[in-house]
Amino acid sequence: FFFFNDTATTEIYTEQIVGSVRCVQETGRESYRRNTTLICYNFFKNMLMILPTFWFGFENGFSGVRIYDAYIFQMFNIFYASLPIVIYSVYDEEFITPHLEEMPNAYIQGMKNELYNGFILLRWIVNGGLQAIVMYIGAYYGVEGNFYSQDHGHSNDIWVSGMTVYSALVVLANSKIVIFSNSFSFLSVIILVGSVLMYVLQFAIASLFQFFDVHLYLSLIHISEPTRQAEISYAVFC
Repeated sequence: FFFFNDTATTEIYTEQIVGSVRCVQETGRESYRRNTTLICYNFFKNMLMILPTFWFGFENGFSGVRIYDAYIFQMFNIFYASLPIVIYSVYDEEFITPHLEEMPNAYIQGMKNELYNGFILLRWIVNGGLQAIVMYIGAYYGVEGNFYSQDHGHSNDIWVSGMTVYSALVVLANSKIVIFSNSFSFLSVIILVGSVLMYVLQFAIASLFQFFDVHLYLSLIHISEPTRQAEISYAVFC
């Protein structure tokens, strides 16, 4: 305890201490909740992004063929799935601030680590892995071999199937934020919609200026060279 001879000085320090305690009560609980979701979501979205490339390895014999276009792939954590979670971690509110002072039980989740522990993190990772499997199977096999060009009758090339998976990835990663958000503002909605539209715009620009690594109508063929001692898988474009 601090004792002051000056009553006015005592009142000033008391107001500052009480104000600091109130600030911790109001923002500490919400900051803890938002930041734990931020950490878990980053693991989730990277599972969505990386695992389809692993599942695709079984299709191409782990020959190193990419399922995503290299240019578009690099933009995922820069433009398509970065700002929405930042806006969430700063502005999302589960309860209105005055109500928290009347809800002491709302702070128990922080003291008991109910929002961030090993089990919670593992659940997010497994959830991301399972959704990546469903997304890959649905998007890839839904397009591969089911659509054909009207010009020459060939099936769509591998990049059509791959970018279908990537499009589902961008939509799913941003939709997840909508699901666990508690409040929305004009800014958060604009950022969410803008992230998806940014992908559509950059995809259109990349297609227009031929930034892709290969031209259209490529087909993937797997061959094995019989003259080698061990079987080697190759990816040949023709």
